[in-house]
Amino acid sequence: MAQERRTAQIADSIAKSEAFVADSIAKREAFVADSLAKMERINTIKNSIRITSYWLSSANSAGGRDVHFNFKNKSDKTIKYLTFEVYFYNAVDDLVYCEIRNYCSFRGKYTGPVKPQGHSDGGYWDCVIYNYQAKRIVLTSIDIEYTDGSSLHINKEELKYIEGYKGDE
Repeated sequence: MAQERRTAQIADSIAKSEAFVADSIAKREAFVADSLAKMERINTIKNSIRITSYWLSSANSAGGRDVHFNFKNKSDKTIKYLTFEVYFYNAVDDLVYCEIRNYCSFRGKYTGPVKPQGHSDGGYWDCVIYNYQAKRIVLTSIDIEYTDGSSLHINKEELKYIEGYKGDE
């Protein structure tokens, strides 16, 4: 009886050890797969576009300011549309709202095509905000739609991987 109990305890201990090892291996494999997926995502973003410039113009006589956005297509696909989102800030980093339309952000849509390794031809959006206090824009996202039907969304946290992006400028 004692021998049977001891054999059962050993078998139970072995089973628990095997389950622990199998669980550890599964967690490790999941971690490695997740890390590889993250690295692949970063590589895709790094090879999507290069921001060559973006800025908010000086105010016109009514306080209207234009947004300029230029880029290079670093991918091996033709860009059909590129949509970017910016927020407007004053000189002390407070959000600034348009005094006519009452918004503090803008989504600009650039229509291509922009061939692989090609440059945009000068993206320009006229009077997107009316506010003399607006001094700078902060890029918060980019959406790219390719002519093959695929797309890529780059969020604010991922913008740091894009060559040419300078952060909160």
